[in-house]
Amino acid sequence: MTFKTLDLECEIVLKEIIDNMPSGKNIDGIISAIKRKRTGKVERKDFLRIIDELCRIGYLEKKKKTIPGMSGQPATKVDKIDITFNGKNYFNNLDKYYADCEFDIKLPSNARKLLKEIILCSGDRSEMIKNKFESADQDELTGILGQLDDKGFINIFWAEDIPYSVTLENSGKTYFETAKPHSNTERIRETKINSVYAGNMVVGDVINSSLSNSTNITFIENQIDAEGGEDKEELRELLKEAKEAIENFQKSGEIKENKSFSKKARKHLEKYPWFYSGLMNLMGTAAMKIFLGS
Repeated sequence: MTFKTLDLECEIVLKEIIDNMPSGKNIDGIISAIKRKRTGKVERKDFLRIIDELCRIGYLEKKKKTIPGMSGQPATKVDKIDITFNGKNYFNNLDKYYADCEFDIKLPSNARKLLKEIILCSGDRSEMIKNKFESADQDELTGILGQLDDKGFINIFWAEDIPYSVTLENSGKTYFETAKPHSNTERIRETKINSVYAGNMVVGDVINSSLSNSTNITFIENQIDAEGGEDKEELRELLKEAKEAIENFQKSGEIKENKSFSKKARKHLEKYPWFYSGLMNLMGTAAMKIFLGS
């Protein structure tokens, strides 16, 4: 799945869902609780529209769940909503995306991240900042808030070195609308595979892969759980074989042709490009370590 930025309404709802996940409720329960906070039919209608949009993009997903019938009544199927792997990691990926953008006014990453949190806060922004003062480095947080205040993105009223009131200014609310991707940020947009065939596996072009710098075994395992579908077990077995081959390669400095692995992998690599690019990243890293003598 290619990374897609969301509009502000969708980001606010997704952030609310993610923030409430540690409560132990299932996603359906979280969504129902958030919906109840909306007042009026229009707000609730907009909320349901946003949920549908998040499902369409792929950050949430609807699954059919069978509810057993009561007192002889037939079972019924209902939509169960869950959050996808990409949905859980949206804001981490968004921060990486913004790191590759140009802005009219440049902010350091910690100030940019805090401004985003302030924008997305659906509750009392002043209370949110006060709570941060209880757990964060106060000197660092004071400096970041001072930067945002000096640039006119927020307005702070201080009381005894603690922010008593925090107001988001329009220039702060629209800050991220000024983001201009560098021309080379297309590398995070898509993964393209040209060719893979049995026998000696020819490495196709993994162009601009979003996994190129961050792929590791845990990431691939998480991707398999999130997006492997009915092929999860086969993908896990392939990953296990690949790990063993890489370990042997690191010990001996040689990698042997594996026609059996190539034959089994071929049907999955074009279907799951993230799996392909993940394996290539792991193999390339292992080769580079040997080449550099590390």
